[in-house]
Amino acid sequence: MKKTVLCFLLMCVAVLALPILSAAQGLLHLPSSPVGIHTGAWLGGTMGSTMDITLNSVPAGFSVTNATYVGWCAEDNFQNDEGDYSSTLYDSTGPVTNMPVSYRTVHWGSVNYLLNHKAGDAFEVQAALWLVMGTNNPTNPFFGPPDANTTAMVNAANANPSFVPSAAQVAAVPILADGYGAYGASPDNFQDTVIEVKVPGQSQPVVSACTLGYPDNSNPPRSSVVFNENTVLAAFAANNGTIMAWANDEHALLLGVRTTGFPVSALPSDPGHVSNPSVGNPSISDGYARPFFPALFLTDVTTSPSSRSGDWQQGGTGIPPNDIFGTWKGATLGSGTNGIITDKDPAKNNWKLGAGSDTPPGGFSLLTNQGYGTEVRWTISSLPVLSGHTYRAQFMVHDGDQNKTGGDVGEACVTIMIP
Repeated sequence: MKKTVLCFLLMCVAVLALPILSAAQGLLHLPSSPVGIHTGAWLGGTMGSTMDITLNSVPAGFSVTNATYVGWCAEDNFQNDEGDYSSTLYDSTGPVTNMPVSYRTVHWGSVNYLLNHKAGDAFEVQAALWLVMGTNNPTNPFFGPPDANTTAMVNAANANPSFVPSAAQVAAVPILADGYGAYGASPDNFQDTVIEVKVPGQSQPVVSACTLGYPDNSNPPRSSVVFNENTVLAAFAANNGTIMAWANDEHALLLGVRTTGFPVSALPSDPGHVSNPSVGNPSISDGYARPFFPALFLTDVTTSPSSRSGDWQQGGTGIPPNDIFGTWKGATLGSGTNGIITDKDPAKNNWKLGAGSDTPPGGFSLLTNQGYGTEVRWTISSLPVLSGHTYRAQFMVHDGDQNKTGGDVGEACVTIMIP
């Protein structure tokens, strides 16, 4: 690393906005307290990168140790060396909300794709990294215009924003100096860096944010339908062989519409729990053909990160949950709004979900409480998914009042890597 880092890169990166969603922790187990950092000489990397970075004072039991790692400059911003210092390490595969604010605009899936699919020398990879992160300096000629290798790496990385490293691949670990800034922007005093850390054998799914992208014109009329209750869906996670979603509203969640031969599981207690709940008549839907029961829609995005083919808007089929906790209610056909009459609400349970339920990442204190809390859970072994694949998971629920034409419906999505 140099006091003045030079490059001339004419390409620019469009950074996609990510929704802020509660999600599971990432692939790495990193210390929450600062550790010692020693940055080696710029262009003095001995392991195929532009620098070596050594960690020290790392406690035992983490995914990093007191060792030297493959290191990269994160900013091409004429910054001073930080030298020996203490800093916090961040897991690029975890929720972006766990990172400093200036790190949250980086597409970390693209960064991790780049670091696992290098196709050039250290200079070319470093140039590609700045471009993917959006921290390149377009006025410096140190590396020259991006060559064919750099361009190919940038294009491939930007085409894979949802990439999740698998076991034995590497994950980027950004090291905080004073935060990232685009060229010429604050913070711009010290060089933040990135090291590569090998991903351990993974036994739990990894959840990351995704972008719904609706309404749009991709498959009208469904894709143009507006959802008016997205805030009902509060948090998501995947672990211990299950996928979980938490919902909360001023009325109990609608589990389904019962007709002859198609019951809706009654609430056995308040709060209650039912396994493999009956969700009413699955052929009955709201005015836009959306299922009334809590539904999960899956799209395999392993090789096509931007695919949404399994979404409801694209004609996908919803999967009802294997378990439900907290409070809920049913409905019957009738002359009410949307052709149904909802049952009366049970007593408010707030976020008390009952025995066997789960706690969302970060706890319930981070979530809004409107009086009626529910957890719906899907068993991964019962789903049409493959180990080692990554899926777009779209969730859809109807709230319990159904007083708006077309239905009071919320949707959200996350990306899930199945180990």
